[in-house]
Amino acid sequence: MAYIQSIFQKEFQNNNYLTLNFVFAFFPISFIIGSFVVNLNLLFFCCLGIYYLKSKIFRTKFDLSIKVIFLFFIIILFSTSLSFIKTLYFEGFDYASLERLFKSILFFRFFLLLIIIYLLSKFDILNFKYFFITAALSCVILSADIIYQYIFGFDIIGLKGNYLDNHGFFGDEHIAGGYIQ
Repeated sequence: MAYIQSIFQKEFQNNNYLTLNFVFAFFPISFIIGSFVVNLNLLFFCCLGIYYLKSKIFRTKFDLSIKVIFLFFIIILFSTSLSFIKTLYFEGFDYASLERLFKSILFFRFFLLLIIIYLLSKFDILNFKYFFITAALSCVILSADIIYQYIFGFDIIGLKGNYLDNHGFFGDEHIAGGYIQ
């Protein structure tokens, strides 16, 4: 026990970015828990990433592929803005078009996630080892839970399955196979 504790203490002392790596490694588990936890994890990861990168974000020259992806996000924002203005001008205020505009603005969080992961891996801050370990463990646990649910009719946490579909931790959502894949 003392040996394992000393390994973790050495790991914490040698890695200043361990919190950031653990938050990134929590993504596969947060997908199992639900979308609210995924969004909180994404927000926390982006905030930590911006904190650790600070001014490196603005001093970095980005590749052509990043610029093309940014152009894609700008086109989405531009097209929904034009749609909102057209609806506002010809038909009056429509809550649905305002909601689409708001969603296209919030869609930029995925570009921010891309930039942060790109820069953190470029500066060797992000360690993918923890992410791959949690992704593999969560897939193995979910697979075992689906097999358990198939055999006994309910899963480890007590959710009932039927003979046609077994969803594991996901309840009634048909996404367990896509998650494992």
